[in-house]
Amino acid sequence: MLVDISSFDNDILVAIRQIVSKIDIQSRLLNKRYGLTGPQLIVLREIQKFPGITSAKLSSNINLTQSTVTKILDRLEIKNFVQRRKSSVDKRKIELYNSPDVAELLSKNPSVFQDDFLKKLNSLEDWERHQLLSSLQRIASMMGADSCEVAPVLFNPALDK
Repeated sequence: MLVDISSFDNDILVAIRQIVSKIDIQSRLLNKRYGLTGPQLIVLREIQKFPGITSAKLSSNINLTQSTVTKILDRLEIKNFVQRRKSSVDKRKIELYNSPDVAELLSKNPSVFQDDFLKKLNSLEDWERHQLLSSLQRIASMMGADSCEVAPVLFNPALDK
């Protein structure tokens, strides 16, 4: 049984699709220009801020699961962007460091879609931000997506597989 879609309903569906499409386009552009996915870029930036960070602390800092961070680190290590080293203080700990090439790459200031979005979001009045949050949470609930555990990162997860 097909649901009758009004013009207003159609506009809402189009807006949701536009958001999904924009995230996909930005993810692909980042990958094409720099050979990185959004999560990989976020991991590299965090390691740059905290050289020697452990993967557990990294995972906590960027709100991604430990298994996701491990997969991202594996890919970055294959590309020679990240080095894992045993801690000189505690041999049980593995510390993470960016390779020398990463500093040059990050100096080009590759951008994740969310960077620009967050600047615009933070320029809104508090009431506007609360209204947006409420509406988006309602949409997530209506789509059955409110139970999905996700990080506050806008990217296309398909590119990080």
